[in-house]
Amino acid sequence: MLYDDCGLFISTAKLVSHYSETMKNHLDTIKEYKDSGKMLCAHYLSPQSQNEFLEICAKKVQQKIIEEIKKCQYYSIIVDGTPDVSHKEQFVFVTRYVFENDETWDIQERFPTMVDYEKKTGADIANKIEEILIECNLDLALCRGQGYDNAANMSGKYNGAKSKIIEKYPQALFSPCSAHSLNLCGVHAMETSTEIKTFFGNIQKLYNFFSSTRWSARIGAIRPLSKNYSGILNSLVRVKNEINLPADNHAKAVGLISWLHSFEFILLTTIWYKVLQCIDDRNKILQSKKTSIDESSMHFQQLATEIQQIKECWNDLLLESKSVASTLNLTTEFKITSRVRRKKHFHHDISDEQTFHDIENKFKVEVFVTALDRLLSDIYGIQTSIEKITNTFSSIISPPDTEELRDEYLKAQADIIASLYPNDMCANVLKEELQIYLKIHKVSTIIFNDSEIASISILNQIYKKGLQNILPQICICLQILSTIPTLWFAMASAGLTMCTGLLGQAPVVGSKNAETYEKIHNQEAACDIITWFGSSYTGPGNKLYDANNKFIGCSLPRTEMDKVTFQHDVDYNTMTNPTKDQVWKADKKSILAAMNTTDKYYGNVATIVGLGLKNIAERT
Repeated sequence: MLYDDCGLFISTAKLVSHYSETMKNHLDTIKEYKDSGKMLCAHYLSPQSQNEFLEICAKKVQQKIIEEIKKCQYYSIIVDGTPDVSHKEQFVFVTRYVFENDETWDIQERFPTMVDYEKKTGADIANKIEEILIECNLDLALCRGQGYDNAANMSGKYNGAKSKIIEKYPQALFSPCSAHSLNLCGVHAMETSTEIKTFFGNIQKLYNFFSSTRWSARIGAIRPLSKNYSGILNSLVRVKNEINLPADNHAKAVGLISWLHSFEFILLTTIWYKVLQCIDDRNKILQSKKTSIDESSMHFQQLATEIQQIKECWNDLLLESKSVASTLNLTTEFKITSRVRRKKHFHHDISDEQTFHDIENKFKVEVFVTALDRLLSDIYGIQTSIEKITNTFSSIISPPDTEELRDEYLKAQADIIASLYPNDMCANVLKEELQIYLKIHKVSTIIFNDSEIASISILNQIYKKGLQNILPQICICLQILSTIPTLWFAMASAGLTMCTGLLGQAPVVGSKNAETYEKIHNQEAACDIITWFGSSYTGPGNKLYDANNKFIGCSLPRTEMDKVTFQHDVDYNTMTNPTKDQVWKADKKSILAAMNTTDKYYGNVATIVGLGLKNIAERT
């Protein structure tokens, strides 16, 4: 056994040693040195060495991401701030772009970097974004979209970071986070009446009564109450009757049992189960990085239609709730509360007694209709803000059908797009392409059909049919539209807080781009990484030097890697003051040979680097 108390990485290394002769020899060597009381100069299993490997691999991944962005030309930025476990504010930076591979376009969201940043003002954040892009060698003039949360310092109309960037680069259109905005719609609707506030407050109490786990205002909290009402009620009754609860908990149990027996609970559960199910279905779709902004607009439109249908089905919801209550032997009557009388200000005002002739109608108007009206109003507001962007490209994603208006309409659309992107578009050329595009659309469904109306799908259909040389500017429009973000990165940044506090930034950057790492995890990339590690951390021969070429200690002896075959009998004492370049000048053939060798030293290094590469996706 190598260590009495070893962590995940050492345990993995020991597991690999059962199948790798190189790793087995390396671990046996370490054990021999340990048993003999001698100190091995370097074994590459320490956290410091592994973090160095991870940092190098992360830089390689970052380099690959930046190469892809430059190849695509256009990109968008998604930025979020989150504190880690050490209470440092982390600035999470994500890029979104449309990448072409074998004439197939795909939306990518990558995580090139993150930095510590404490400043909070919109101007400071905008300046930091510019600094990061300059460090990544990306041109902000090619940025076509911004995505942030709804905080004032990020999304503020006048002093937010998005406004400061738009002042310099008006092509970097801001898009609100669809999922975050949709969640806020539900929260606002839940605050429209005392009855709904009480309903969700009691659900919170119910969850807290059985455990300390917090719940959120989503379908996952309502579904158990709707599907397993009897089981929850029976459990609550048994706890109250069979367990000697403290006085406050006993009172809570009695109150919750009484609430669960009310008809208002059954009715509100029925209503909100349907409403939140609609919201949750759309939320899952919107959280996909493959969703384009024009698709988001369509999903909000469909969601508004679904909520409107629920609003118009009051009688059906009431009958369903009464049927459920009867099945459970519960009352089907509303609880009678004291009436609040309102003073009539004008002769034509209707009195309370006439307006709310019965409690049922009052509940419908003050609770049900009010909540859904607020929900619909917020959804329409989000849809309107998204359509301000998508309407610019409406001639492509939703071509007009009226012949008489086409020429005038196409000219206006071409002028709008060309004025917004003067360096990318020519109005006259774009108008001609739109005319060709609409002719193709009129006689054929090869581009535009009911099943594929998203911008990225239209772009892929154009390439599939070989029309990209005929419609180059339309392809650019579709690429830009697909690049504009629909979702900010809070979902991912939430998972970074622990990682960055423990590992630092670079390893986390690598781990969050595991998909990109898989693309470059080949022998050529491994060659570069091994060479990079060697040139960065070791000096000539068996001596170790820092960045200033100052001797700081000894490392494992290296063979001469500038030879195709590795000479094990090299006398290092005869190598007088060789330079780093001489020692580390390694062509790909020699490094590939090293990766396959059982060389006691260099083979071990190659294996450990391989573990470091694989470890990127596993450290978090």
